[in-house]
Amino acid sequence: MRRIVRDVLQARADAVLPTVAPDGTASDAVRVMGEHDVDAVLVMDGDRLLGLVSERDHARKVTLKGLSPYAVRIVDIMTRDVVTVSPSATLDECRQLLAKNGFRHLPVVDGEQVVGLLSLPELW
Repeated sequence: MRRIVRDVLQARADAVLPTVAPDGTASDAVRVMGEHDVDAVLVMDGDRLLGLVSERDHARKVTLKGLSPYAVRIVDIMTRDVVTVSPSATLDECRQLLAKNGFRHLPVVDGEQVVGLLSLPELW
């Protein structure tokens, strides 16, 4: 049976979607990641998806450059051109997207609404 994204999202229906605002700091993003025990958060302006910040973004764009996470804004380190998938996408399609593009997270968008965030381990 082909599993689809909706199956993964339904299995964790009570999960809170971790988000941050673009005007927050890199420190805010890391705090939210820690609170939710995740390694990426969605950057949202209300209901609109603007980007994504991962631990990898923080490490490469803040820590390795010796910048203060309290001074660096989320909008300056986030990945802007985020590839998304729909709830009807297959897990195989998601794995192919991640492999092709070299990233580890996929926001799930249903119409205009963000309904989830998948990470690489969930797709196996």
